Amino acid sequence: MDQSTTHVQKWQMQAIETQEAVLQLLNTDLDSFTKYQYQCGIAYLQWRYPVDEKARHILERSKFFWNWFKFVWLQYDISFLSYKRSLMECSRETIIQAYEGLHDPQAMAVDTRPNAVVLEELNPKKSSIC
Repeated sequence: MDQSTTHVQKWQMQAIETQEAVLQLLNTDLDSFTKYQYQCGIAYLQWRYPVDEKARHILERSKFFWNWFKFVWLQYDISFLSYKRSLMECSRETIIQAYEGLHDPQAMAVDTRPNAVVLEELNPKKSSIC
């Protein structure tokens, strides 16, 4: 890796490599994968904020939430791929069940909480006086 590669670029490259490995293991395409990830993100918000429709609405449209969610998803994918050798011996259905089980929105809502940057989106914007 080039000396000038930044930390962010390394993470981006790892995210691409991880995603490609997951797509191959699940035998799916990028469009189906991203739709599933989006649906899980929406379900995550419903589990995390069951009675706070305003928070869900704000975060559904927040780039900070989606960047955070994709980062968390990447961590789950890395964990999933650590079992790749064992999973290769399983049926496609079993692999998909394992993937969906690990990425279950309800479990994710219990295990992970949005960071401060994401939660700041829920605070009313303070107006500045000039």
